[in-house]
Amino acid sequence: MFFALFELAKHPDILDKLREEVDDVFERCDDNTTKLRCTKIGGVLPVGQIHVDKGTLIHIPVYALHRDPKYYPEPKNLTGSI
Repeated sequence: MFFALFELAKHPDILDKLREEVDDVFERCDDNTTKLRCTKIGGVLPVGQIHVDKGTLIHIPVYALHRDPKYYPEPKNLTGSI
C-alpha cells in the first residue's frame, strides 16, 4: 500500500484520474461498495455471455492484469495510460 501511495504522490495526474474513477464508482453504487462489489442489478458479462446474478461476488486478478503487456506496454512502469 505504501508503494502505491508513494507512486501516486509522484504522479499527481494519475492520482487525479484515480480519484475520478473512485468517485464514479461511489456514485454508481450509491456509496455502498462493501465487500468489493457493486450489485444494483444482475447482468451478463460481455466476454463469454456469462449470466451474473445480483449480489454475486466477482474477483478480478488485478496483479496479473497490471503486469500483462497486452494492456500495459510497460507493465513495470507506472505510466497511467493503457
